[in-house]
Amino acid sequence: MLRIGHRGAAGLAPENTIAAMRAAIGAGVDMVEFDVAPGLVVGHDAGRRGLPLPEFVVQLLELAPPDLGFLVDLKAAGYERATLAACEAAGIADCCVFSTGNTASLSALNGHARTSVTIRPGRRVSRSRVTLADIYRKSGARDATLRHDVVTAAAVAAVHTAGGRVFAWTVNTRAGIKRMAALGCDGVITDDPRLFHETIEE
Repeated sequence: MLRIGHRGAAGLAPENTIAAMRAAIGAGVDMVEFDVAPGLVVGHDAGRRGLPLPEFVVQLLELAPPDLGFLVDLKAAGYERATLAACEAAGIADCCVFSTGNTASLSALNGHARTSVTIRPGRRVSRSRVTLADIYRKSGARDATLRHDVVTAAAVAAVHTAGGRVFAWTVNTRAGIKRMAALGCDGVITDDPRLFHETIEE
């Protein structure tokens, strides 16, 4: 199971910063997740201060081990190909999974990069005739990023049958991590990557 730091390690340092990435890497993650907002700024919300994506990636690569993966979360539509181009220019596109719940963004990236559809609780999930598997298949994405409270064995099996992976977010307890592993998730996203270890230094 892949150990993934949420916004770097949002529980250990300010989210979506190089400090958070450093903390996640120090905790031994396999992947780091970070948000890209409109304007190619690394941050959760448009207008919030953050590093430009090209500068952020340069600094991140100075810290990253060669096998580190990147889960790139797009927060809105309209700048998908620019995000991909910035990752290609930095030489990390093949190590990236681009995650979003926006169908237009997925359409822009499917076939050009590895994508993951983000699914959380809501009207589409709760409707009796629509399953997570239906949403996943319709998205055209390779993988699925599921909020932990919608993860089921059936949803995981549907993604696996299509050759994809399931990433569960945001899981901030050891018990939750164990539950996601038992359900067959391929990766777990947490604010505190130290939870993956048997002990935590206080």
